[in-house]
Amino acid sequence: MVRAKTDPTRNDDAASKAEPSPWLSFEDAFEQWCRLGSSELARGNLRAFLRSGVPTLELLVHFGGAETRSVKYSDFWKNTADVWVETDVDAKDHLRVNCPSSYYPASVEYVSYFLPTVDFEHETARLYPTTAPPPPAPSKEPALSEVLPRQKPGPKPDLKYWEKMEAKCYGLMDHHGNFDASDPEWDCQARLEEALMGFSENTLGRELGESTLREKLPGWLSTWHERKTGGA
Repeated sequence: MVRAKTDPTRNDDAASKAEPSPWLSFEDAFEQWCRLGSSELARGNLRAFLRSGVPTLELLVHFGGAETRSVKYSDFWKNTADVWVETDVDAKDHLRVNCPSSYYPASVEYVSYFLPTVDFEHETARLYPTTAPPPPAPSKEPALSEVLPRQKPGPKPDLKYWEKMEAKCYGLMDHHGNFDASDPEWDCQARLEEALMGFSENTLGRELGESTLREKLPGWLSTWHERKTGGA
């Protein structure tokens, strides 16, 4: 199906042009996240975001120009549709929504999907922080490295460590299910990150940074969703 080229909520009067659109197309969201990381990471983050409970706008354009709009929720992205990355002849990655053609009436010419702009901006700030905390003020006390004998760095996490972390991720998702905005204990991916970092430190005895964990999570969550839905 052909993707929509414009925002369905846009008006052409001068006043509306000064206001940001409340909706952002999936394609624009994907391109923004691709500029902040890899296309596969962007796709994984978008997939997890859609399945966390954020409402999305579905725009169906029928032959003759008639439009139908509806709101889709996480169940749609868990059980019916998914997002994929396609590479064109110029080696550029594009986002595609994979949904069975039988799901739509034959009269539909093309379908496009949109995210709430404010929710996307909040998720972008969480997933791709652009500012770091200021460095601590210099201390007059000698640094610990100047007082304590030099020690060898600890071992890096090995394969068995990541296998245990991945298994714990699946166990937590099996126990809690998909993220649910109405559940304060499991309303977004941040709850999973906190649980896994606590497991790493308290059970496996190793500190784990958020950025390292977030490189792993999209793949783990993708595998978990595919297992739950029986997808390929």
